Amino acid sequence: MRIFGAIGSGASSVVQRAMHIPTHRILALKKINMFEKEKRQQLLTEIRTLCEAPCYEGLVEFHGAFYTPDSGQISIALEYMDGGSLADILRMNRRIPELNLFYRRAKMTDFGISAGLENSVAMCATFVGTVTYMSPERIRNESYSYPADIWSLCLALLECGTGEFPYTVNEGPVNLMLQILDDPSPSPSKNKFSPEFCSFVDACLQKDPDNRPTAEQLLLNPFITKYENEKVDLAGFVRSVFYPTQRMKDLAD
Repeated sequence: MRIFGAIGSGASSVVQRAMHIPTHRILALKKINMFEKEKRQQLLTEIRTLCEAPCYEGLVEFHGAFYTPDSGQISIALEYMDGGSLADILRMNRRIPELNLFYRRAKMTDFGISAGLENSVAMCATFVGTVTYMSPERIRNESYSYPADIWSLCLALLECGTGEFPYTVNEGPVNLMLQILDDPSPSPSKNKFSPEFCSFVDACLQKDPDNRPTAEQLLLNPFITKYENEKVDLAGFVRSVFYPTQRMKDLAD
């Protein structure tokens, strides 16, 4: 394994670009220190999720994991996604066409804080995650389940559509949580967005989790079905946002 530079880091891990020498495959190598008990549990959850996840085009590919005794780290080898994150695209292109949002080839990764749900009615009672996208029930430290993810999803969709986060975030996390709890739920402008997009977001950003649609119901929403036959050139879109020559230079460094 040949290691290149770091491409990202978090509270408990660092991600490096690497090459599997026998196959010349470029990978994302996530390294996590496993000495702390909390991090060990996070690590086990993430590896278990990756191993048990079905082969699905919406998830990053898992290529294996190994332990390095000298450093006390576990390394997780994942598919390398060179198009950048959604946050990168938002920074460079502040407005993403809403109708294409669900049909670009995006993939999910990082299951370190995923809840190990045993069945469809399992509930969580932990207060972990990014406050920015937390649902009201999570902020109130109540039990939560899939509806909390529906809230987070549509908050991200609204941010993609408008080019800015719908709450004020520069006054601290406490103020942000009070906004989420006390202010009316954010809603897209009816003058700027399609009725389908507005109804989709409004349905998902209900304060009461019982009033939010399920993922299955959202798949039948007109915002999704209206464009299901549309063909989107993802590669062309990424090229319009990122500079290919710079990408190749980064890979060579």
